[in-house]
Amino acid sequence: MKSMTNFSRSYDNPVRIVQFGEGNFLRAFWGKAIHELNAGGLFSGQICVVQPISAGKVSNLADQNYFYTVYLQGPSTEEITLVESIKTGINPYENYDDYLALAEDTNLRIMISNTTEAGIVLDETDTIDMSPPRSFPGKLLAFLHRRYTALNGRKGSGLLHFPCELIEKNGDNLKKILRELAIIQQHDRKFLDWLEKENVFFNTLVDCIVTGYPHDEIEKITQRIGYEDPMLVKAEQYQLLVIEGDDSYRHEFPISDAKMHVVWTHDQSYYREIKVRIMNGFQTMLAHCGFLAGIHTEREALNHNVVGPFMFRGLHEQIVPSLPYEDTNKNEFAKTMLERLNNPYIEHVLQDINLNSFMKFQTRIQPSLEYWTQQNIYPDFLIFSLALVLAYYQITDCYGDTYAATCCGKRYNVYDTPRNLKRLYEHKSRARENGSSMYRYCVDVVEDSKLWIKPLDLPPEAVKRVSEYIELIEGDGVLQTLSHELS
Repeated sequence: MKSMTNFSRSYDNPVRIVQFGEGNFLRAFWGKAIHELNAGGLFSGQICVVQPISAGKVSNLADQNYFYTVYLQGPSTEEITLVESIKTGINPYENYDDYLALAEDTNLRIMISNTTEAGIVLDETDTIDMSPPRSFPGKLLAFLHRRYTALNGRKGSGLLHFPCELIEKNGDNLKKILRELAIIQQHDRKFLDWLEKENVFFNTLVDCIVTGYPHDEIEKITQRIGYEDPMLVKAEQYQLLVIEGDDSYRHEFPISDAKMHVVWTHDQSYYREIKVRIMNGFQTMLAHCGFLAGIHTEREALNHNVVGPFMFRGLHEQIVPSLPYEDTNKNEFAKTMLERLNNPYIEHVLQDINLNSFMKFQTRIQPSLEYWTQQNIYPDFLIFSLALVLAYYQITDCYGDTYAATCCGKRYNVYDTPRNLKRLYEHKSRARENGSSMYRYCVDVVEDSKLWIKPLDLPPEAVKRVSEYIELIEGDGVLQTLSHELS
């Protein structure tokens, strides 16, 4: 059996892309696309991948010379690609000097990131002297400041930024946070001007179901490809990239020539709202519901005789109608989405989808809930969705940077922004110490402005329903609650 270290590179190009994140999605989506451009002679630039949190996979990639395999599979076709677009990687928690030195590279032109919804946040405690700063914007600001200093702030020395986090106007928000943090850190006016004028921030939308390492199939796949690849990642063949911004830069980064559907537009609102609220909102709700019901994968949850019908009803009666677009377009998207999620060749583990889902709820489900609450309507599906996320994030233990929650007899680790995790843990600890009711706990969480991007404007009776649902979920279980209370 061949080793990953036995492969030789078919191209050797300068690092022109710094990529924050080394997870499954970036490797299957961006990494494969950039490999196609390099292999086809359409782009001459490779990636340096930066590990954005202390626990990551840069060392695993380094162990196999940054080669990895992407396996796309659908009902009738498949595609297996050995990807070599990553040239090197840096863990800034171990090699911060190397991280800053990368900023001085004049070949560098493009920044890509996917740090999840929990990544693009302002941490006012980040300073320029930290090595590294805690937040992704803090790390990026330090990187850009070093670049500005090393290259004397000259014209054309900024970067083209393509953040992929699923928040509204991700590029605009990243730019805003960088500027706010630069002001807090008291950077000079010339740097602020360079940040504004020489860096271009695009709003992006990405769409591809990436399930990661296919544990149940790996022996069969390994025999087929003839080598072992612990970093192999599996995904569906559907890949969409929507870029909002000045398309005159597309010649510098010809991503449209890769094997994915790319749309350059001056307004991505339609694409984003349809995708984020219908698909991602549905997935976030399904993942909480299925996981707490003891279901393992997304497809199993979709086809479950209790969870499935409840989810379909909520999708068509409460999520789809909340969007201000033609019924034909919305319904067609929902139909295609369900077909994609039900792909028998893609098994998506629910607990993987639950990563950072407190923030995901706010960007994916809360807008649909707001549509109804503005009409003084509090639909059961979306109220139950809020109950599920609050039930899921009942954090009972903290071990350093690791937080564990307990619900429905399960104990599991939870992930989100450090601030959110800390505050949720404090709320749960205080409730236990004071013997507070579930209603009081829910009120405290809902009214904590530091937990929410936008306030949850719910009347007491709606919060009471949330608390009652949580008590039913914990007492009777998700399936019985759905069968008896929400059928």
